[in-house]
Amino acid sequence: MKSSLRSELAVFTVIAGLVGVTACSNSSPAAPTSTVIASTATSLPKSATSPTSMSVPAGSSSGPVVPSSPHSAISPPESATSSGSGTAATGSVTSSAQREVNPAGDIPDNQAFVPYVSGKGKFSVTVPEGWARTDTTTGVLFTDKYNSIRVETRPATSAPTVASVRSSEVPTLSRSAANFRLGDLTTVSRKAGAALLLTYRADTPANEVTGKVASGAFERYVFFKAGTEVIITVGAPVGGDNVDPWRKVTDSFSWSA
Repeated sequence: MKSSLRSELAVFTVIAGLVGVTACSNSSPAAPTSTVIASTATSLPKSATSPTSMSVPAGSSSGPVVPSSPHSAISPPESATSSGSGTAATGSVTSSAQREVNPAGDIPDNQAFVPYVSGKGKFSVTVPEGWARTDTTTGVLFTDKYNSIRVETRPATSAPTVASVRSSEVPTLSRSAANFRLGDLTTVSRKAGAALLLTYRADTPANEVTGKVASGAFERYVFFKAGTEVIITVGAPVGGDNVDPWRKVTDSFSWSA
């Protein structure tokens, strides 16, 4: 009887052990499955955020265009950030404070003229009425804005020639007239006789109100008689049309009897 009970107990123990092993084997696969899912979930964002997903194959007609360089879309043009032009603009403003730009210099057609007689009574010339007069050591200066008429006298032993004016007048003017540039040297005829004409460009006399100067065109007439030279220099801003008034002034010149 005891032997039979031992046999049955052994069989029961074996059966219980088999049941426990089976139970353990059925519950173990859950852990590897969850590990695979976790691995798959963490790998998905990599492909979704990768920059290569925005690129477009060559020849494709759709999709965004990715610049070849990240700076080409945001870098400003070089000229927009350059400071060279600003420096030039500042310099231009400083210069214009001292100089007029193409001021009007035409003498009105209805301008009245009045005679001017030299202090010693050797000659006379008509000048525009109302112009400011300034007596100088060599003669007289008449000005209106940037227009001017200068009348001077000096002793001379002979009539001027192109050669003598070039050797004596030109060097003197180049030293005394700001920004002097020589023009022509010719002989012209006026009512008082022949005169030697020298044309040049230089700064005009300073405006009596603003103190500014302009680029002027000048005509310098040299008359000669009996040991005396009379020089009449007329000037106006470059671009002014004063051909008729200047002819009227220089034709009006006459020696006293």
